[in-house]
Amino acid sequence: MRSCIEGKPPPPASKRIENDPMKPVVEAFKKKYSTTLLQAIDWAMEPDQRLRPQTCDELLDIQFIVEKS
Repeated sequence: MRSCIEGKPPPPASKRIENDPMKPVVEAFKKKYSTTLLQAIDWAMEPDQRLRPQTCDELLDIQFIVEKS
């Protein structure tokens, strides 16, 4: 999804693990897309695979997590 928003593919996670040069989409595109969508994208783009959603259901559940906070 980030590729669609930015128009280019992001660097591989293995290249971003120690020093991630990418600005979070929640900051970069906050005027164009919903916060919920952008937070889901940022979560899915975590360089550390253990911190990313592990299932599609987890990713879809972010909408409910964000709306409750």
